[in-house]
Amino acid sequence: MKDLNDRIIRTPLPPLQTMTDDPLRALRAIRFACRFDFQLDKELEDTLSMGEVRQALSSKVSKERVYTELNGMLTGPNPRRSLELLHSCGMFGVIFSVPETIKEDQLDPSWTSKAMAVVRKISSLDHQTLSQMLRKEDVQQQLVALHSLSPEWRRLVFLAAALTPLRSLSVEGGKKPLPLIEHVIRVALKGTIKDVQEVSVLLDCSEELRQVAASLPAHREDVELKLRAAKCLRRGGEQWRLALVLAAGELS
Repeated sequence: MKDLNDRIIRTPLPPLQTMTDDPLRALRAIRFACRFDFQLDKELEDTLSMGEVRQALSSKVSKERVYTELNGMLTGPNPRRSLELLHSCGMFGVIFSVPETIKEDQLDPSWTSKAMAVVRKISSLDHQTLSQMLRKEDVQQQLVALHSLSPEWRRLVFLAAALTPLRSLSVEGGKKPLPLIEHVIRVALKGTIKDVQEVSVLLDCSEELRQVAASLPAHREDVELKLRAAKCLRRGGEQWRLALVLAAGELS
């Protein structure tokens, strides 16, 4: 009862024993902490950072169950904190696992930190920043804050943000290379084809918008650039706002 009153998550048995017996508890501890705004007990948080726990999570828990927990985090009230905890505990790269065949000269070893930089940036964006990206005041009227997005849209934008450093890479797969984004979602996480398609469109559109936005200050009246932006927003369909959020998150 004291832990409940103090808003602390603690395990009744030694944390390492608890987490290695059922490694899914590690993800549930993070999800519950973020859902109910609790803190992880210091010993528990230290345990979540241990290699034994990460290894147990990789070897003992099905990918489908991991993805279910991840989606629960991303649709919850604080997806940023969920990803922050996964990153600080060293689980980010375990969840979003890339093949060992991807070499360091292809993927920066610090890619998870770069992904978190995008996650933090999109979490702090405001309407004015987004509307100014394309120099369109009328865009501001159609934007919504991240916290007011539907849980599903919030899940998609944070999932895409976590995968931004992987967008241009591919892995060998069958007759032709497989985009690394698709590999992570479909193979590493056993996610759906729908998630692959929607995240891929978001990342493609956000990259196009980022390039347009980066060029606009020097070419404010460039009609071709504005047409590129308009086409990209149309391609994003109902989720064009999410693409704009991602693009802003990657601008320096």
